[in-house]
Amino acid sequence: MKKTTISTICILLLTLSVWAQNYNSPCVISYRKSLLSFNNKDYAKALQYSEDAIDQRKSQMKEQEEKLRKSLSSRAVASAGDDISKIVKVLTDRSENDILDIINYYTKKYGINYFNNSISNLMDFLRKIEEYPEAQKIIADVYKIEGEYDIAEEYYLKALSNIDVFDVHDDKYEILYLLADISRLKKDYNLMEKRLLNIFIDDKYYLNNSLQNNMVHTISQNKKDSVEKYFELYRATSYFSLKAYSLLYNYYEEKGETDKALRLCSLATITSFSKIYDVVKKRDSDFKYITVSSLLEKASEYNDINAWCIE
Repeated sequence: MKKTTISTICILLLTLSVWAQNYNSPCVISYRKSLLSFNNKDYAKALQYSEDAIDQRKSQMKEQEEKLRKSLSSRAVASAGDDISKIVKVLTDRSENDILDIINYYTKKYGINYFNNSISNLMDFLRKIEEYPEAQKIIADVYKIEGEYDIAEEYYLKALSNIDVFDVHDDKYEILYLLADISRLKKDYNLMEKRLLNIFIDDKYYLNNSLQNNMVHTISQNKKDSVEKYFELYRATSYFSLKAYSLLYNYYEEKGETDKALRLCSLATITSFSKIYDVVKKRDSDFKYITVSSLLEKASEYNDINAWCIE
């Protein structure tokens, strides 16, 4: 039992050590400096540090790729095939700790299933993250602020193409919104529409035509209880789509496409309602929904909800 505990502690310490080395690597330090500079509105330094981070990340990844490639080319390791688990066992027997550190860092961080237990997939992943999409996004943000929309668009698209290696996956929606805004600023409204619609690819409520038809039917009935019935029957929680609902509603309304506008208005309304309800319920577990008015009255007690509704 003692041996098992000691082994577990040693593995944990080794993993933490590898994580610390990566967290404090030159590219990560440069990225943190670029983020700080951007937040301080020192855009020249933000650009410089972001470019440094990308160059340093490329060097780091190429070095790791080369180490892995060299180790994998040896007869003993090659005999393990593409299976990461088998390769790790061979590397452990051969005490190739540097190579184990590289593999363990990524399999611990993302999980071995993320790579389908394939060393080839891990190698492909290293080539993707050498682009450092987080740093590319900061560069795009700077150029957008400076009015250099073509350059900003180029870097947002680069970052978006590697979105699956972002540490925060929801950044995908932020980048799509930023790209849509660039299209608006360039007065390319068709592309703006297309980019906003791309946000709905993961939105099960927008993709559910039956739900939309039912919501429109309920709200279109000229009955005394239609409004209350609407808020009792439906919920939608694709909060990442909320801004797109609103922007496209305004767009279709201005174009006179009333059917599309009504559908998006119904989604925006019920999603906003659901968000308010969820927040209130989390903060007051005893709250019981009775009417829309009772929910809004309760929500008015929270300044952040009021501020969000005004936005």
